Amino acid sequence: RQHWTKAMIALSEAWRLAREHYGTNHPFVAQTLDLMGFVQLSTSKFDDAMVSFTGALAIFRRLHGPMHLEVANSLFNVGMVREAKEELSDAWEAYTTARDLYSRLGTDNEHPGFIAVRRSIAHVEKGIHERQATNRNGRRKEESKE
Repeated sequence: RQHWTKAMIALSEAWRLAREHYGTNHPFVAQTLDLMGFVQLSTSKFDDAMVSFTGALAIFRRLHGPMHLEVANSLFNVGMVREAKEELSDAWEAYTTARDLYSRLGTDNEHPGFIAVRRSIAHVEKGIHERQATNRNGRRKEESKE
C-alpha cells in the first residue's frame, strides 16, 4: 500500500510539472493521467480513476480526433473502471466501442490492447448473462410464492 502512495505522490508531481511545462493538452499530461488512473484503479479508488482516465481520453480526443489508438486504449481503461464498479452494461459499452475502434483502425489482432478488450467483453457478457439468469430465477421464485 505504501508503494502505491509513493507512486501517486510522484505521479501527481509529474502531472503538475507536465501541465506547467507543456500545457493541459499534451500527450505527456494524458499519459500521466493514465498512470495515475492505473494506481487509483489498483487501490480501488474507482471514482478518482474514472476522473483520471476520462481526462486522458478527452486530451487524446482533442489531440488526435476520435479515430486513434490512444482513444481506443483510453476507452478500454474507462471500461475497466466501469467493470470494477460492477457497472457491467457501461463497461460493455466502453469495451465494445474500443474494440470497434481498434477494428476500424486496422489494429493487428495480436495487439495487446485488442486482445485484452476482446477478453474483457467476453468476461462482461458472461457477467451480464449470469445477472439476467439470477434476476429471472429470483422473479420466478417470487412469482411461485403468490
